[in-house]
Order: sequence, then structure tokens, then C-alpha cells
Amino acid sequence: MFKTQITSILFIATFLLIHCTTTTHVRLLPAKETAEIETLWKNKTAGKGSEFNMELSDSIFEERDIIFLQNGKPIGTEKLEVNVSVPVLFLGWLAFGIPYIWMTPVRENQTFDLSSRIEVIKN
Repeated sequence: MFKTQITSILFIATFLLIHCTTTTHVRLLPAKETAEIETLWKNKTAGKGSEFNMELSDSIFEERDIIFLQNGKPIGTEKLEVNVSVPVLFLGWLAFGIPYIWMTPVRENQTFDLSSRIEVIKN
């Protein structure tokens, strides 16, 4: 009986440590004016310019907020959109909640319109 409990605990611990990731393509609009925008995620540069890719964990506990900087100054914060899978949500109850770890992958394409937030620098 003791071996069965240890095996179960190790199985669940391994299951919890393994997590899936999703790569999302972020596009900022208008493209020309956002070419110098820096995007922060978890206080680190996630990308620079009007298009870049980010890799995020699908865990429900993953940080989803990104911050946009222009010339080192914050101009806005947005939350990455997620896909909630109804079948995984339902199956999570049947498997004691373990699939919830993979329940919220971000959408593969994210578009943010920053036209009302950016300063247009005129020469």
C-alpha cells in the first residue's frame, strides 16, 4: 500500500511539473508608428517593434499582462487573450483538476491598436 501511495504522489508531481507552452505572434498597430515600441512581460523585454513572437506557458497561473514602452516610458498595459477549452474544463473535474494546468493557452495571434497611446514624433 505504501508503494502505491508513493507511486501516485510521484506521478502527480511529475504531471504538475510538466507544462505546455504556446508561441503567440504579437502585432502592434499602426505598424509604422510602433516600430520603436518595446514590450515588457514579467519585467523583461518580450519584443521590440511592431511584430514579434512570445513563448508563454499554458498554466492558469501564468502572467498575461504586457506593458508597452515608448522611449522608455510606459504608454499602456494590455492582457493577452486566452483560449478557454470547454472540453478540458469539463474533463478537469473528472481527473481531479489536473488538466487545469493546461487550460488557458494564449491565442496564437494577438493584435493591439496603440494609435491612441503613442506619441508621434515629427521631424
